[in-house]
Amino acid sequence: MKKFKYCLGCLLIIQLLYSNVYSQDVVYSSFEYTNGMINPALISITHGLQLTAGSRSQWKKFGESYNTLNASGEFALSQNRKKSYLATGIDFYTDNSGSGNLVSNSLKGSLAYHLALSPYDKLSLGMYLGYLGFSSNIDNERWGSQFNGENYNSTISSGETFIGSQKSSVDAGFGVVYSTKYESYLIIPTFQIGLSAFHVNRPNTSIISSQDNKLPIRWSAFVNTSYLIKNTKFEIKPSINAQYQNDFLYLIVGSMCSFNITTKASFPYSKKVTESFSAGLFYRSSGAIVGRMSYQKSSWNLGVSYDINFGSKSGIGSMRSATEINLRYSIR
Repeated sequence: MKKFKYCLGCLLIIQLLYSNVYSQDVVYSSFEYTNGMINPALISITHGLQLTAGSRSQWKKFGESYNTLNASGEFALSQNRKKSYLATGIDFYTDNSGSGNLVSNSLKGSLAYHLALSPYDKLSLGMYLGYLGFSSNIDNERWGSQFNGENYNSTISSGETFIGSQKSSVDAGFGVVYSTKYESYLIIPTFQIGLSAFHVNRPNTSIISSQDNKLPIRWSAFVNTSYLIKNTKFEIKPSINAQYQNDFLYLIVGSMCSFNITTKASFPYSKKVTESFSAGLFYRSSGAIVGRMSYQKSSWNLGVSYDINFGSKSGIGSMRSATEINLRYSIR
C-alpha cells in the first residue's frame, strides 16, 4: 500500500511536468510557508500553533516596485491531535506591482476539520471566507489610445470610464488534503496529496465601469513526500505544486534535502527534529531554477529562496529573478 502511494505521487509529477505554466494569483516558490494560499485544509495539520511572515521581491531590473508581503497564523482547537479535531487560521497578503501602483490585498479566515481515519491516515477538509481588494493609481497608467502614432501624449483622453480607484469583494474557497505516515507516533506526515479551489464565488475585480472582470477560479494541487536515508541524518523531501487558473498553469517541482543535526534519522526516525539545515533545487515551468535553503532551530524556521530565470515565455528573459524570505514560529 505504501509503495502504491509513492508510485501515485510520482505519476502525478510526471504527468504535470509536460504542461505549460502560468498563474494569475500571487504564488510563492517556498510554498510550504503559505498554507492559506495553497490549501485551507492545511491549517494546523501538523502544529498546534504556527505563525509565519514572508516577503517576495521580483523584477528589479524594471526599476519599479514588485513586492509581496504576507503573514498568517494557525491554531488547533484541540491539544490531542491524534484524534479528529478542528483548527482555525487567518492569513493576509499585500501585493504591489509596477508604476501604476496596482495593489491587491487579501485577508481571510479559514476553518479546517482534520478527520483521523486511522492512527496512520488523516483526511482534512477546509474552507475560507475573506476580503479581496484591488486599487490602482490611475494617474500613472498609460493607454494605447494616448499614443499619437509617434509618442505618448498624456493630454489625450484614454477613452476609459472608471468607477473609482478601488474595488473590494468577498472571496471564498475550499480544499481537501489526505495525509499518511509510516508509524502512528510520527507527527509530520510522510506523504500528502491535496486539491483546493480559490475564488469559487468569482469576485469582480474591475475598476472600469464598462467591464465585469470576474476573477477565475484558481485550482491548486500538491504532492509532498519524505524519505529518510537509513542510518544517516539525511532526509529527502520531494514535492510538487501546481496552480491552474484561466487556462494558465503554474508548476514548481523539486526536492529539499535536510540534514537533521540533533537527531539520527534512522528508520523509524525521531518524533521531533530540534535543529536542521535544508537545501534544495526546484524547477518552475515558466523557465526558472529555484534555489532554496532553510534553517530550523527549536520552534523557529528561517527560509530563503532565489529564482533564476532562463526562459523566454514571458518575453522579459532574465529580469524575472525573485527573492523570498520567510520566518516561521511553530509549537507542536
